[in-house]
Amino acid sequence: MWIGAYGPRMLALTGRLADGWVSSAAFLLPDKLGDAQRRLDDAAAAEGRSPDAVRRIYDIGGEITDGADRGFLQGPVTRWVDELSSLVLEAGIDTFVLWAGMPRRRQMEIFAGEVMPAVRAAVEAARLDPEVTGHDSTG
Repeated sequence: MWIGAYGPRMLALTGRLADGWVSSAAFLLPDKLGDAQRRLDDAAAAEGRSPDAVRRIYDIGGEITDGADRGFLQGPVTRWVDELSSLVLEAGIDTFVLWAGMPRRRQMEIFAGEVMPAVRAAVEAARLDPEVTGHDSTG
């Protein structure tokens, strides 16, 4: 069971019962993820479940550009890699669903072919050697 939830009671229910939590950057900005994650984790633990039992999915949208940098997920591949890696390592997100900008096909090709392989590599490197990246290995 996957639940899209944002309020305290629904986050607690999600932590107690769900296989996955679906959230969206459009409704829950990255700086608010920590509070929501703590509610999920606390509810899972209170139910005797490992917090890791709840998958964390984050719907994202944006535009991968050829260099123009206009904010969160509105910039070049390097910006996307940095931001998504941070969401994995610091916010515990393990799955992304992309609502691609235009042209959609090209955006998806860049996301799948360049962004996500680089995110995977950055996360793996951080987990192997946290001193290199400044991220701890628990994420």
